[in-house]
Amino acid sequence: MLLTSGRLSTDSKGIIETAYASEYASRGPTSALKLVQQLITTTPEFNSNNIAYKTGEKRVSATPAPAPYKAIVVLALNGGLDSFNVLTPHKSCPLFKSYAKERDDVKLEPDEMLMIDASSSENQPCTSFGVHHKIPIFKEIYEEGLGIFLQTHWPL
Repeated sequence: MLLTSGRLSTDSKGIIETAYASEYASRGPTSALKLVQQLITTTPEFNSNNIAYKTGEKRVSATPAPAPYKAIVVLALNGGLDSFNVLTPHKSCPLFKSYAKERDDVKLEPDEMLMIDASSSENQPCTSFGVHHKIPIFKEIYEEGLGIFLQTHWPL
């Protein structure tokens, strides 16, 4: 079920209802429902936690960013990926023992880690971390200076 907490605007509802009726008439109820779900997820109300107000003003086109372009990409991986085993203290870090004790049977063994050097990072308890060996692209992106790790989950 898709929810917008009752914030779906009259304009958004109208657009979605019109699209639903058209799709229902041409392709049937299953296709119409799928289209409505897709449209709801594109509304400002679905992608915000507050009410979207229209100003009536035209949006100014953004100027393309000059090369090289940098952006923050957040991977919100729900299920199927144990985030505590994506980036771990490496065996050379004093926190590895604590990690291994808390994670017990599901911990990464040292031979399952791709070591990354974090010695240039400030305020880190470890100078090296381990990236899960099955996602080497994370290590490559980090080492090429094209990405960083931001741990935002609770401690073990």
